[in-house]
Amino acid sequence: MRLEQLQQIVTINQCHSVSRAAEKLFMTQPALSRSVSKLEKELKVNIFARTAYGVEVTDIGELVVDQAERILHEVGRLNEIVQARQTLKGNIYIAVAPTFYNMIIAQLVVYFRENYPQVNLVVKERSATSIVNDVCSGYFDIGITGYPLVQHESSIKKFEKKNLRYQSFKRMQFKLF
Repeated sequence: MRLEQLQQIVTINQCHSVSRAAEKLFMTQPALSRSVSKLEKELKVNIFARTAYGVEVTDIGELVVDQAERILHEVGRLNEIVQARQTLKGNIYIAVAPTFYNMIIAQLVVYFRENYPQVNLVVKERSATSIVNDVCSGYFDIGITGYPLVQHESSIKKFEKKNLRYQSFKRMQFKLF
């Protein structure tokens, strides 16, 4: 079984026609029919029933096509993950309150070096108030602090105006900007 075969049966199901699916897949109709026949033989099921009007998916074929769609979707996600990992590069500027510096930064740096080798983390220790202002001003991409932002309406308005996201981590008692 090959991914191409899974894409072929999904396309045939969408088109309800082997010849239209072959066109869409830039294949000849006989080549597509042979490929699907090999898959059916391998799985020991008939995926499609040939009719005078094209093809219809069989009951078992519907399950096979549904699973093929899921597999192709996951393969697409896998490709996106790999591509994102390869393309993520540059500097990420992080402002951290002294309280949390030793607690999480070492783990964060190790994680990024292993998973995103082209990303350089620039980490600076700042006071809680400075972190909020510096993130809002664009000096830092991320801010981590114990600053209780929810109690300060003016800080929340600053974030909303700049279209910034505020995330509270209640269990760990720190904030990520």
